[in-house]
Amino acid sequence: MNLPGPVLPVASTRDFASGAMVPHAEVVVRRLSQMPRAFAGSEAVATLLERGEDPVIYRAFPAAVPEQPGHLARLRVKHVRTELGS
Repeated sequence: MNLPGPVLPVASTRDFASGAMVPHAEVVVRRLSQMPRAFAGSEAVATLLERGEDPVIYRAFPAAVPEQPGHLARLRVKHVRTELGS
């Protein structure tokens, strides 16, 4: 049986000026229009979107973690459907 070699540490640091993790693989940006059903105030959400306002709700900076044979698989989800319809 071939076992993978040692896993070397992976380091990320926070750039406090931008809020980003450095290095990061990508920047994931979610806007209100992409997740309107996540908020209890559906009327307020509809009002904002009707006014053409589409604020950024969050940004995520996933770290670039190397993958090697034998590591646990990273889950990659492109789209998940829920009963909320998102």
